[in-house]
Amino acid sequence: MRLSVLLLSLFTVAACGKDGEDSAVDTSPPEDVYPGPFVQVAAASTYTCGLRENGSVECWGLPLEDVGQLVPPDDVVFTQISAGTYHVCGVTEDEGAVCWGTPLLDYGQTEPPSALEYVFITVGDYHTCAIAADTVVSCWGDDTVGQVTDQTPRALQIDAGGNVTCAVTTTGNGDCWGDLGDDPNDYMDDEPYNPSPVSKYKFAVAGPSQFGCGAIEPDIEGIECWGRNDNGEAVPPTGVSVDQMDAGPYHTCGIDKLGNAYCWGLNDRSQTTVPPDTKFKDISVGLYHTCGVTSDERVVCWGENFQGQTDPPIDDLADTGEE
Repeated sequence: MRLSVLLLSLFTVAACGKDGEDSAVDTSPPEDVYPGPFVQVAAASTYTCGLRENGSVECWGLPLEDVGQLVPPDDVVFTQISAGTYHVCGVTEDEGAVCWGTPLLDYGQTEPPSALEYVFITVGDYHTCAIAADTVVSCWGDDTVGQVTDQTPRALQIDAGGNVTCAVTTTGNGDCWGDLGDDPNDYMDDEPYNPSPVSKYKFAVAGPSQFGCGAIEPDIEGIECWGRNDNGEAVPPTGVSVDQMDAGPYHTCGIDKLGNAYCWGLNDRSQTTVPPDTKFKDISVGLYHTCGVTSDERVVCWGENFQGQTDPPIDDLADTGEE
């Protein structure tokens, strides 16, 4: 079909030139260029964003407060993205950082420092953290409970959730800061939020509801969790080692080296019921839904779908060249 349209276009141009009329050729790029498959997914509260192979971002669903989270910049090439309840950020191909979503409460969380070269970025509710090329940690935005100023100075990996951030330091230890559940005046703070001081972690994730989990170094294997555990979100499966993990407010998911996905915690909307016979390359957890990039580069989502957060764009096979 595309070949027929192209031949028809060339014939029309040639015919116009023959009649002595305007024979200018439209050299603008085609509107429907396939952006490539999804390579990463970022689930937020009630919406999801996906990163395409060409560095473009597409978002779907409906945020709890729609302040522009679903409208990524269309002139930026991203290499990694992170989505929070109220804003989204990404690392660009030139190691910059770009955020979008106009916050109702503006603490500067969408204004990354421009002097750093970023390699990874992560988004909380009203704060943002990133790792620069020299392992330096930079955080900005709301600092009400120390989300910004209490940060670890250097890290190999980092994850923000709600009002807390967890990281793996350059020594392999876990470190968390922000709302750590240790405020004696807060009735919710009854489970201190701290990783083991003796464990070494491959990576750690921060659950927005005052819990966290870390993947223990390979020579031990396993997952440790700490903090609140109202719905089993801090009780990982035993005997499982994961190479990637993400935590939402009420459930947690991870992927092992073979691409098998595991989820635990609240399952009242089937958000921890992993699709059978599916291998994953990436996984991300929202409020009551989960999304992953499969081994064949499709986005698959499950859980609550009232806002369309589990309905990713379906690629037209004619556009991919796979028909």
